Amino acid sequence: TPENREQNQVLVDGIWASISEEIAASRDFSAEDLNAWVDNLELLDAQSLLDRGVVDQYLYRDELEDYLCTLFDVKQAKDLAFVDLDTYANVKVKDNTKVKDKIAVVYADGEIEMSGNDDNSIVGDKLARRLAQLQADSSVKAVVFRVNSPGGSAQAAELINRALLNLKAVKPVIASYGGYAASGGYWISSNADHIFTDKTTLTGSIGVFSLVPNIGGGLDKTLHIKTGSVSSNKHSDMMTGMRKLDEAEVAYMQKMVERIYTEFTALVSRGRKMTVEQVDEIAQGRVWTGRDALNIGLADEKGGLMDAIAYAAAAANLDKYSLVVVPEKKSMIEQLISQVKGDNNEGVSVRTGVQPIDQLLGILDD
Repeated sequence: TPENREQNQVLVDGIWASISEEIAASRDFSAEDLNAWVDNLELLDAQSLLDRGVVDQYLYRDELEDYLCTLFDVKQAKDLAFVDLDTYANVKVKDNTKVKDKIAVVYADGEIEMSGNDDNSIVGDKLARRLAQLQADSSVKAVVFRVNSPGGSAQAAELINRALLNLKAVKPVIASYGGYAASGGYWISSNADHIFTDKTTLTGSIGVFSLVPNIGGGLDKTLHIKTGSVSSNKHSDMMTGMRKLDEAEVAYMQKMVERIYTEFTALVSRGRKMTVEQVDEIAQGRVWTGRDALNIGLADEKGGLMDAIAYAAAAANLDKYSLVVVPEKKSMIEQLISQVKGDNNEGVSVRTGVQPIDQLLGILDD
């Protein structure tokens, strides 16, 4: 649609503007120069990049090795010591000083779900319990909420939001956005005391949708499998996916979607100190870049995780503190054991015919 094309064009333009401005700021040319070279297809090869100052030098591998040997005062390339990024990042620096006060960095990474394995998703009640534990821990003086999520279950998102509000009433909660803080990712974090975002973070997407598949006709047409149902009530089989919804059922689902959307805009309104009408104007499921989110009030400041930690320390009046990561990262062996065991302490889930509605009512995921 023209509206969706406009949304995507603004999104792409915002991401490219952030990239081109950052490149230009670090080199001896303007963003307008860079755009002209790109539009006119002038960046053809290494020499054209060098001529325009996009790069400083180009080298063959053996020339690069010679340069590194000179730089690090070794005689041969085999004597160069390299370390991969993962190893470097996981090096632990020994600190003999004992610091009582802590800042907790809580990672919310993946799609938001009501249940499941939180190694690769955000499980609503599990994360809510973790936030409650941090609320009760007197040694934790502030929390940095690191969000990287495209959305998911509205019900699970609200569990997390409730826990965050309780936590926020006791100690500072600072949000830091990764690549996504969209829809459910924004739902769970919009009430933080302060929000840091990157310019290219996909932010907002304040909207709700419901999807009810219908495969009954396809089974009949392609595989000649006919389906039927025996129901206690008129609409008992509406969520089976074996037939189209009737008008009353569509209206029922629409009413539920609109109710959740109203709740979504209301909680953003409270968290961002905007009127519901102002939120609705920039909501409607629309995705924004972090660059635009800063301009329209969906985030407070450009910055990364370290900026958020520094802000949290200042908000809690901490000069010295230690960092704790929640949840603790599992080792490879622990992850394998978790997968074998299923690692699900939720007990037996009894579902009625209406229960799948909570699963299908997701927050806009893109």
